[in-house]
Amino acid sequence: MLNSANTVLADLNTFNEKYARYMECNDPILNKENKLGCTDDDKDISTLNKSYTKLMNATDNGSVQQLFKKVTNYKYAEVEEDHINFDNIVNQHTDVVSLRKELDEKMKIINGSSDSRYDDSKKKLDNTMFNSILLSVIVTSSLFFIFKKI
Repeated sequence: MLNSANTVLADLNTFNEKYARYMECNDPILNKENKLGCTDDDKDISTLNKSYTKLMNATDNGSVQQLFKKVTNYKYAEVEEDHINFDNIVNQHTDVVSLRKELDEKMKIINGSSDSRYDDSKKKLDNTMFNSILLSVIVTSSLFFIFKKI
């Protein structure tokens, strides 16, 4: 059924493109003296009708009709298969969640170790900030005492 829905969508997009091109090419103001470079097929209504027929044919050929038949003739066996697929997806989801928890725990260990790049750069940043504060205090105190004695 999904393939039929995709076919309908593709045929609809094709029809919309041809319709827009047909309207642009046959507009006397927009396409004066064939500014848009339209071909005879772009200006011909039969090209548009073929695309419409492919999409909306009332017999078995039209993609909309094929989708309609698949929807109305949906079998219970396919529903059972859908339930089985749904159960498989739910089971896979629970497996993925447990694997994700395991991975998170391992990543915490990796990120928390002292050999990690993150920890090294954090230590460098902390040391730089501490040295800057210490230097600021020393210089400020020295200047204060120098000016106080003068």
